Amino acid sequence: MSKTYCSLILASFVASILSTAFGTPKLPPYFSDHMVLQRETPVILSGYADPSSDVHAQLDSLETRQRLSVQTDADGNFKVEFPSLPAGGPYTLTLEDPSGKAIYNNILVGDVWLCSGQSNMEWRLEATQNAQDEIVRSHHPHLRFFKVPHAMSNTPHTTLAAGPWQPSSPDSAQNFSAVGYYFGKEIQQRTGVPIGLIQSTWGGTEIHLWINKSAFASVPELHYYLDKNTSRRPLDTLEIERIDKLLGTLDRPADAPPLRALKRGVAHPKNPGHLYNAMIHPLIPFPIKGVIWYQGEANAHLAGEYQSLFPLLINSWRDERGQNELPFYFVQLANYRKRQEEPIESDWAALREAQDKTLDLPATGQAIAIDIGDAKDIHPRNKRDVGKRLARHALKNEYGVELSSDGPRLAKVEKEGNALRLSFDNVDSGLILQGDTQRAFSISSEDGPFEWAEVRREGNRLLISSDKVADPSYLRYAWADNPPSPLYNGDGLPASPFRTDQRPLPSDDRHWITPSKHVEFDTALEFIDKAEWTPYGSARIAVSSYQHGNSTLNLIDGDTDTRWSTEGLDRKLMVDLTDLTLCDHIGLQLYNGDKRQTLLKVEYSKDGQEWTESFFGLSSGTSSDLENFPVSDTPIRYIQVTFFGNTSNLWNSITELLLPTR
Repeated sequence: MSKTYCSLILASFVASILSTAFGTPKLPPYFSDHMVLQRETPVILSGYADPSSDVHAQLDSLETRQRLSVQTDADGNFKVEFPSLPAGGPYTLTLEDPSGKAIYNNILVGDVWLCSGQSNMEWRLEATQNAQDEIVRSHHPHLRFFKVPHAMSNTPHTTLAAGPWQPSSPDSAQNFSAVGYYFGKEIQQRTGVPIGLIQSTWGGTEIHLWINKSAFASVPELHYYLDKNTSRRPLDTLEIERIDKLLGTLDRPADAPPLRALKRGVAHPKNPGHLYNAMIHPLIPFPIKGVIWYQGEANAHLAGEYQSLFPLLINSWRDERGQNELPFYFVQLANYRKRQEEPIESDWAALREAQDKTLDLPATGQAIAIDIGDAKDIHPRNKRDVGKRLARHALKNEYGVELSSDGPRLAKVEKEGNALRLSFDNVDSGLILQGDTQRAFSISSEDGPFEWAEVRREGNRLLISSDKVADPSYLRYAWADNPPSPLYNGDGLPASPFRTDQRPLPSDDRHWITPSKHVEFDTALEFIDKAEWTPYGSARIAVSSYQHGNSTLNLIDGDTDTRWSTEGLDRKLMVDLTDLTLCDHIGLQLYNGDKRQTLLKVEYSKDGQEWTESFFGLSSGTSSDLENFPVSDTPIRYIQVTFFGNTSNLWNSITELLLPTR
């Protein structure tokens, strides 16, 4: 494909504020001291000054001086274009008109990378492994940071309130994306090119929020997003005000986004494109070298759909910039959750497969993290290896550094008697099996179940077999939420999980728990991933998203593995009793081990359309008390709980749900 580069066009501020005298000339907020401009791209400054005045722009370095002049129009808009520049600096930019001067100092020219996604990209350096040792060594004058603030909008924005750029230092680095920091540091130190990093992230967010809504029209199977109303009853203005009032009383961390952001327009925290509009679209005129992306945890329940959504995001971002092969490197989901005893289906494995298939697009690369996750924490603290594995793709493909960027990749499967022989690409440095190989490989017959298999390495090939499968047809490797991952090449890069079968995978956004026994008055309804359980009668449970939560201290059944958690705003859980039933009350056992309080709304309904509010507010925050909420004396069928995070972060966790019935 042809590659074109957009010019640096700095969007003008809204016309409504241009009718008065401006004073010194001004540029958008992402122009500041210490910024990094994309090299080898024309620099077009678009700003405003006094109407019908002369503006002089001067770009100076120790070796060169460029000076251009232009007259503003009747509204005060002006545009000045400087020729493209090679990597270097520092430069000083001076804008002057009869009202005064605006001076931007210590500007570098190099490569700018956009760092985007959800919480694992947002995760700050100060909260990672060996953070303090790294922070004290984080003085890197040719590495610069810029953070886009959390915002959402129903319509595309042309500017944003953010800044300024900051050179890497202990003060700035500790609060920046750890993955971005390690990625940028590795590239800058190995190439000498100044690196600018733009962080545009929001924890707990699903991918459709980051895609221009108009882009969904190009994919027929995603057309429903054009009319998508992701909540049965979207938050209205009064609800937002009530939530804001409560959130305003909480001691929440600075990076926990409040719902008060919704007050600007009619944005809803789950509607398509609402983060794209406010946090990506304003950056389109600003040239960049490429994108790094870490997201997918919030979409693990929709792996099938992700196969369409992820390429759509990449292609639409490229189209909007006029760069058909804009480099786009991403992180595959890390290992997480309890390790399974038997081969079973896995929504996280399915999501990893969807990410892996995105490599069919040009100029993409995938950093594998299947070996550096944390079974008990969806936010693994090892961000150094993640950033460095991303950097290997960029160094090889964009900077011409000779190194490998991918681990072993399955090339061929041959049947040999009752075994399967595997050959791999990307093993010039050797094929290595290290660590636990049990429960890493499984095989099956044409229509039989998968069974754990034994593995033997023969040079750069593997021989896989199982005493339980006499006639193997299919193979899976590391196919689980948290599998062993013993397969590497000689460069220390892990293999991506893979499978050779095409059996249907879990991809629905509802997790139903079907009945198997009667629930008595004092029996808790447990949330068990892909397990059969019996609540009352034939009740079913549906959730808007699902993840295992943290271990809890306040258990009814004593089992820390039976809980439901999700990260984000406006997350819903619904109980369908399948028939009108009299309930004494609704009991919730929340994650209160550290006395955090959860903001939630509890409702019930006869028909699933008209809802009666039982409770709206903060949980008690006690460490062991069951939270009980009243129910009408008349029969009901549906119960719905909506969560908005807690006093520490945006996580919502339930240990048990109790529905005493009559």
